[in-house]
Amino acid sequence: MDQQGTTALWLASKQGHLSAVAFLLEAKASTENLQLGAKDSPLHQAAFAGHWEVVNTLLSKRCSCDPVDEQETRGTFASGTF
Repeated sequence: MDQQGTTALWLASKQGHLSAVAFLLEAKASTENLQLGAKDSPLHQAAFAGHWEVVNTLLSKRCSCDPVDEQETRGTFASGTF
């Protein structure tokens, strides 16, 4: 985690790095860590960037779909799995 609270999983999800996301999930990285000052989750980041393989990987590992981002969008809505 950096000074802003950004986790490796959050950043890998945002950038679409599927192998890094899979590795971090296997290492039991928390899927609920939110960047400080923001409300979006790794699932939000992957969905909004269109990284659908990352979205599916996060969902298959039962990541939290409940966090609501600053626009009040749930992770499931952002990922199209509502």
